[in-house]
Amino acid sequence: MTAGRTALQDVVDEFAAAFARQHGLAGLAVGIVRDGQLVHTIDIGHASIERRLPVTAESVFRVGSISKTFTAIAVMQLVAGGRVDLDRPVNDYLRHYRVEGPPQAQPVTLRHLLTHTSGIGELRRYTDVFQPFIGMAVPPGRTTPSFAEYYAPSLRAELPPGQKWAYANHGFTTLGAVIEDVTGERFADYVRREILDPLGMTGSDFVRNERVADQLCDGYARKRDRNKPVRYLDIIPSPAGSLFSNVSDLARYVTALCNDGGPILGAALLDEMTRPQFRVDPRLAAIGLAFFLSDVDGHRVAGHDGGVPGFVSYLRFAPDDGVGVVVLTNSNNMKISMAIDRFGDELLRNALATRGGPRVSAPVDESPAVWPELCGSYGLRPGLNTNLRPWMLLGGEVEVFERGDHLALRCLAGPVRAPARLRPVDGSDPRRFTGDLGPMSIDVVFGDGAIHLGWPLNVSLFRRDYSFRDRARVAAIVAGGVALLAISRRRRRRQSDGARPIGG
Repeated sequence: MTAGRTALQDVVDEFAAAFARQHGLAGLAVGIVRDGQLVHTIDIGHASIERRLPVTAESVFRVGSISKTFTAIAVMQLVAGGRVDLDRPVNDYLRHYRVEGPPQAQPVTLRHLLTHTSGIGELRRYTDVFQPFIGMAVPPGRTTPSFAEYYAPSLRAELPPGQKWAYANHGFTTLGAVIEDVTGERFADYVRREILDPLGMTGSDFVRNERVADQLCDGYARKRDRNKPVRYLDIIPSPAGSLFSNVSDLARYVTALCNDGGPILGAALLDEMTRPQFRVDPRLAAIGLAFFLSDVDGHRVAGHDGGVPGFVSYLRFAPDDGVGVVVLTNSNNMKISMAIDRFGDELLRNALATRGGPRVSAPVDESPAVWPELCGSYGLRPGLNTNLRPWMLLGGEVEVFERGDHLALRCLAGPVRAPARLRPVDGSDPRRFTGDLGPMSIDVVFGDGAIHLGWPLNVSLFRRDYSFRDRARVAAIVAGGVALLAISRRRRRRQSDGARPIGG
């Protein structure tokens, strides 16, 4: 151990260096918060390979959907001021466009938008699949449309609100439009004045300006063992994913969240944001208001991930322990996007271990007696736009089958086709498992003829009465989707093909 350093610092430094080497990251920045302070940073690699600029704690990254938590806090500030009500229809506050649902559906509320249960899907309209970054970005120098211009006359929800969880960037952008229409000022200006500046986040902003431009990292797509520069694009739905920030500033944010909201939010409203609001299944992690909630070794944890072309980010905090972790990288592909959560969670476990040690679980025996009722094919219920992400990752269907002495799960198509072993995690519940889909660890539970997959998918699939191999209809849909993606990629040759849409 190096003199003056702690065992935790040596462990996480070695772990981070190994992770950066394994994935060939251009740059990696890590911050660990404990007791209201940034106690350790890790800076690896380059903010710009071409300019030979090293990563530092002040290097500015695009943090993607971590932006949503700032948008949600801005909404809660309006709640505190009595200017909005979470359970009133969003159309009561929108002045320039409407959110329209299916006929006879109940109105979409702010709470629906904050919990991704509004019925709004991935795409603003289906033709966006042919546009750069599925219609959510424009090249620099081109005018970025206002929210009204982007959505008018209406943004349509595919399903009635409250029925289904489906990640919705456009729902959070609509929250940004509410902030503008209620306050009468630009979203970025409001957040800068009411959140960023009070926290001292002077190297952060929702627009590319003098606060962030000088320290901004170049983004890279990791492809064929090389980091390929990604063309810069301005994000149109900025409240969903356009924040620029650095480890030092995000540590200030995490510190505030670990201290009852600090100067930006009262304890009661932060408690509401980190209270479970929706679960795909009671045995899985929940979503609060914007924050995803989980249990890490017995510690209550909240946070969010982010990804835009060339960048991936991770933020978690344990409010009862005063511990938080921030991870930022300027390299992105599907493998990195899926692996970053596991890496960040391991850092968090190490940081939490100083707060009483990790909870040790005894091995859980297999329960083969229940396997016959669990094995079979499971598919998605209707809703193409609200199913787009699970279609991309799973091919729309999974099969559960016996493989020797254990259960396994495999997907029809997508980046995680290799069978994943399902490992039991609860001796009192033989229908509860965890598995590794590629580099992504995911909780898996069964019940009522369905399989429920936890974060980052948060999706339910239901038993089908046909064989997994009898898949002509499904295969045709997958082939059509692949063809659309191929056409889209040809039209976006100058853009990275390795980055995921805004999201965790």
